[in-house]
Amino acid sequence: MTVPSDIRDYVRKKYTKQIVMCVATEILLITYLLLFGKRTFSAFDTFSYVLIHVLLIVAPIAGFGIHTILRDRSWRGTVTRVMVYTATDNDYPYKNTTAGMHFKNHIYVFVEDEAGNVSRRKVYAGKAREGRFINTYQPGDVVTHVAGTGFVQIKPKRAADPVICVVCGAESTADSGICRACGHTLIIE
Repeated sequence: MTVPSDIRDYVRKKYTKQIVMCVATEILLITYLLLFGKRTFSAFDTFSYVLIHVLLIVAPIAGFGIHTILRDRSWRGTVTRVMVYTATDNDYPYKNTTAGMHFKNHIYVFVEDEAGNVSRRKVYAGKAREGRFINTYQPGDVVTHVAGTGFVQIKPKRAADPVICVVCGAESTADSGICRACGHTLIIE
């Protein structure tokens, strides 16, 4: 798979920003722990003291999404099956109220790669009332995901077919070559 240079640059900048912010936060936390750790956490026993230090050092790694950088991989294949799950979700997870309740669609595709291996891939999760991507993915479609981007692209069958931008998710026609919303290259070969 050949990823266009503008998309590679986008992913590189996105990852660099996440890593720099994580490292800066780690440096600040470690500096605080070295300078004020004994005074701040002196009331705790040894186990709790060590546990707090470990949590303060590990929390930024999860908070800045470094684990997703390590897990996300590019892939391409043919859709064999599509599943849509609808669940309830809340706009206010910290409030136990029905005011923010809504239905949320989770769209999964089963993708067969060139080696014949089939894997389940999550391609979208969002509010059901928007109806986004419900009928977009069909068995037989060739789909591509580029690591570091948020959307899965379907290879167009004709030049006039709409193509989903892997960066922003907007639809543009395949013959335009660039996304009308963000300006990135559309077709991933």
